[in-house]
Amino acid sequence: MHQWSKNKSNYNRWSEVEQNKVLSLKAGNIFTADVAQKNFRFYIAFSKNIRATQIMNSVSTYLPAGLGGINGSKIENDQIIDFVEVGPKNSCIIFQTNIMMISQHQSFGS
Repeated sequence: MHQWSKNKSNYNRWSEVEQNKVLSLKAGNIFTADVAQKNFRFYIAFSKNIRATQIMNSVSTYLPAGLGGINGSKIENDQIIDFVEVGPKNSCIIFQTNIMMISQHQSFGS
């Protein structure tokens, strides 16, 4: 997994992230993930609420059963994810971050 600099045009600045590490990303930061080198898959969790389809009070995604997801789909290349922070009187603040998935295989995500 890689964390890119905030500046989209400056893709030469990245750092490799070790397993089981917490990343602190701010609104507008770009996070990328490429083909796993050591593990078959990885999981990503967010400390804020994703604005996504809720099933049984969760925004977890299980695509084989057609549950959850962002607009019913998995996270895709160049996806912008909206986060909602619920505050007093049900007000909400929306945060966005851009998720990029980079693959060495053209069939990635199929």
